[in-house]
Amino acid sequence: MSIQYRKAVFSDLNEIYSVETACFPGVYAYSKDLLRYFLERIDGWTIVALDSNCLIGFIMASADASKGIGHIDTVDILPAYKQRGIAKILIKKIEDKMKSIGIKKIQLEVRTTNTPAITLYKNSGYIFEKVLKDYYFHSYLDSRDAYGMVKDL
Repeated sequence: MSIQYRKAVFSDLNEIYSVETACFPGVYAYSKDLLRYFLERIDGWTIVALDSNCLIGFIMASADASKGIGHIDTVDILPAYKQRGIAKILIKKIEDKMKSIGIKKIQLEVRTTNTPAITLYKNSGYIFEKVLKDYYFHSYLDSRDAYGMVKDL
């Protein structure tokens, strides 16, 4: 397995959406319009992971350079590629990008029942900051709550 990483381009949108819907079924997936917004935003970055030119995962993040704060919007990896360190590499690449523009702290939200994602973030150095009650509109994995997690760069 030789995974390549690169900055996303607009033509990746359909594949990004396919990965999103493979990871989060039905109403739990981000809409294609929201993913397009994340992909096109001036203050954000999307990095994709590819295996043999097939998009297998991505990370979307943004930053407010004036406040020195970044935000991870989502990290998705196709189920067949999970537990291979790909998400951790994507997180590191986003953190390096944010450091390069002076970001000092990264925030993210994760569903309180999403144990694999919580483990990934903790293993990447993120700590719990707060519980966000009813953060998500739909209950998934028996929860609408999220943990707010942070990492100082």
